[in-house]
This record gives sequence, C-alpha cells and structure tokens, in this order.
Amino acid sequence: MKYKNISVFLMALLFVFLFQTTVYADSSWHWLTTSPLYVLPFAVVFTIAIETFIIAKFGSVINPAKKAFKVFCVVCVSNIFSFIFPYVFVVLIGDTPVNFGDPINEVVNMVFNEGPSYIITLRYLIMTLFVEIPIVYFFLRKDVLSRKKLVLFIAVANIITTLLVAITEHVVCKGVW
Repeated sequence: MKYKNISVFLMALLFVFLFQTTVYADSSWHWLTTSPLYVLPFAVVFTIAIETFIIAKFGSVINPAKKAFKVFCVVCVSNIFSFIFPYVFVVLIGDTPVNFGDPINEVVNMVFNEGPSYIITLRYLIMTLFVEIPIVYFFLRKDVLSRKKLVLFIAVANIITTLLVAITEHVVCKGVW
C-alpha cells in the first residue's frame, strides 16, 4: 500500500511537468538580451566537459586516465541524444506551433524565438536523465568497479550540469511580452 501511494504521487507529478499548457495574452514575445539558441553551444561544451570529468573521476571507472577518451565519446553521444530529445519533445508536444513541412531553420527559429522558450526546466532534467543514464550505463558498465556508483554519478553529473545551464539560461536570456 505504501509503494502504491508513492507511485501514484510520482505519476501525478510526472503528468504535471510533462503536460503543461501555457496560455498567452494577445501580445508578442521578444528577447531583450539573447535567445537561448545562442547560449546552447557554450552549454554543450561545458556540459560535456563537466560530465566527462565527474563520470571518469567519481563513477568508479577502471583506469580513468586510460578510459577518459571512451568516457568523453560516450558522454558526447549521450548528450547528442539528450540535447535533441527535449527540442523534439517541444515541437511534438509543446506549445510551439510547427508544421512538419517547414524548413529546419524555420522550425529552430520557432522553437527558440516565438515565445518564452526557457528550455532548461525540471521537465528537461527528467528527460535528460531518462535518455542519458541508459546510454552511458550501457557503454561503460564493463569499465567500472561499481555499476551502482556509475549510475549515481551519471545522475549527479546531469543534475549539476542541467542546473548550471538552467541558471545561465535564465540569467543571460531575458525577454518580455
């Protein structure tokens, strides 16, 4: 019974964050400083560097100096999927009206410039963990002393980097209606 209540609560919490609907008045949004699109390349570089360091150093990787390049490559691959998945989610399920016949540059412009698209939110963190933990675990599970420690530090690394990028995005990217 105790676990049933916890699982119902977690499912309700998941639905609250995944299926949010934002309602806007009859006005237009514009960025005062810069769009999150221009912050993204810096976020990618720092995210990959920090996650590689944390996973190699603390994730119980055997011979971290020798395996650093493998950890780096795995983190790069997982981050490619991790960065793409939320944007695809925003287009498919989010509030941005996108036609699938539109050129990719118009789709990117709509996602980043047509509204207050602070992409890095709690929903983004949940999706990042959902995508990255299995990928990194699958490729590094044979190169570690403790698989539990690996999973823990994959999660810790992603939580830290997501918080840093969210803070950066909200401080650097200011906009108004």
